[in-house]
Amino acid sequence: MRWRCRSLRQKGWHKLLNEISIGNIYSKPFAGDLPDMRAEYERKYHLIEKNLWWFVARRDMIRGILNNSGAQKSVRIVDVGCSGGLLISELQKDGYSDVSGIDISPEAIKICKSSGIANTKIADARSTGFKDASFDVVIASDILEHIRDDRAAILEWKRILKK
Repeated sequence: MRWRCRSLRQKGWHKLLNEISIGNIYSKPFAGDLPDMRAEYERKYHLIEKNLWWFVARRDMIRGILNNSGAQKSVRIVDVGCSGGLLISELQKDGYSDVSGIDISPEAIKICKSSGIANTKIADARSTGFKDASFDVVIASDILEHIRDDRAAILEWKRILKK
C-alpha cells in the first residue's frame, strides 16, 4: 500500500495500520492474560484512536447524525465497543447527559475510568447485561464485522433498544 499522507508516514502510523487487524483483538472474549501481540496491538490502538483521521471522522459523523436528528439531550445512549471512551466524552460535551459504554476489553474500560468516564463496564456486545428496552440510541460503530456471532449481537442490541 502506498501512503500519500506524509504526516502519517513520518509518524510511523502506516506501519501500525499495515500490521493490525481489529478482528485479532476483539473477535473473542478476553480470558486471563492477553498474548503479547494482542496486548501490544491494543496499546498502540489506544494511542492512535484520539487523533487518527479515521477515528476522528467516525466520531464526527456519529455526533453529526445524533445532533441533527432532533434527539433530546436527555436520551439514553449506549456506545457498544466504546474503546477508550472518546465518543462518550464528546457526546457529553455536546450536552448528552445519559451516555453509557461497554467494551469487551478490560484495558479499554480502565482507560475510560482513568479519563473520568464512570458509566462504562466490561461486557460482551452479544450479552450486555442491560435490561430490555434500556436505551433510546445504541451506537455500535465499527465493531459488528469483528464479532463472530453477529446475529446474536444484533438481536441483543434490538433487545436493549426501546421500541
